[in-house]
Amino acid sequence: MRNTALLALLALALMGAQGGTTIEESSLPAVGVVTAAPEPLAEPAFKPFGQIIEVPADAPPTSESAVVRYWGGLAKARFHEEIEFGVLKIRMRDRVVAELERHRRSPEFLVALDGDFFLPVAPYSVSKGGNALPDAARVKVFHVRPGQAVLLHRGVWHAQPFPRAGECLFISAARDGTFRKDTVPRPFRGREAVKF
Repeated sequence: MRNTALLALLALALMGAQGGTTIEESSLPAVGVVTAAPEPLAEPAFKPFGQIIEVPADAPPTSESAVVRYWGGLAKARFHEEIEFGVLKIRMRDRVVAELERHRRSPEFLVALDGDFFLPVAPYSVSKGGNALPDAARVKVFHVRPGQAVLLHRGVWHAQPFPRAGECLFISAARDGTFRKDTVPRPFRGREAVKF
């Protein structure tokens, strides 16, 4: 068992040397690797994590005129405070995650302005004392294409998006102060890393 953990750490160190990953951001070393295959962003697979926002392929518009077609009610969230919008520019990196973050007080909206991305997520978890950790075995990775956006449920574990190629420009939105006061990264429960 000890040799397996050492081999996993060596493999992860070599992957990190090839271009930097979020493994370097974790304060605890990874002890194993879990593989997750990216899958298309689609219901019902994404439903436990949030809502998908895209033009429905088979639904008529909610309202329509000579110049506008509108599809309303695609996602809904309740906010009781000001909403903070931000722009992120993220570069492609090795597809390895050693920790996830969550926002206990706010859902989060993510949409790519330029390029498509992979989004690792894991179900909300609860523990006594507020020290919940994400479970590497329950991570799913979704491929979000241009024209799609996601509204993550409050408390869902997630990583920053991984551009499919090059770099991506994103809009992110959550309750005001979320990214300063309610974002805490945590390593996986068994200190594994997830590769996809």
